[in-house]
Amino acid sequence: MKKVFFCLVAVVSICLVSCAGKDVAYEKTYTFNNSVVTGKQPLNFEYEHGKDSFQLYNIVLSIKHMPKLSYGNLPLNLTYVSPIGEQLSVPIAVPVYDKDLKVRGTMQGDTIVTLEQELFYSQRLREGKNMFQITPATFNDSLDGIRSITLRIERAN
Repeated sequence: MKKVFFCLVAVVSICLVSCAGKDVAYEKTYTFNNSVVTGKQPLNFEYEHGKDSFQLYNIVLSIKHMPKLSYGNLPLNLTYVSPIGEQLSVPIAVPVYDKDLKVRGTMQGDTIVTLEQELFYSQRLREGKNMFQITPATFNDSLDGIRSITLRIERAN
């Protein structure tokens, strides 16, 4: 009985520590039933930031995809527009495979891989509406095999 109690306490402690590590300020997910992301419908994310100008944030992109993607990197365009109209547009390439050609990320069963990429680390955001837009950066303006794309804004510790 003591062993069961000890194991239960250990599992609860691990869950609390892992959940406490991420203080999420914003999260939005787009899902794709046909597994194709196109540039015709850009993914828009809008975060309304309050008056805390000293808070630092990490901007994280989470992508769920099928494990047999034909891309070495997922090519995306990221556009950020601040509340005062400042704009930043950058191409990003999220690596799908490591140097040994193994799929990066966490497997969920046999059919889904979750891949996380930190886009910005310890950034300040302006007060007001901060807008992010993601579109494919491929020749045909689409990506196959994507199940969902999530943008998460976490308070940096």
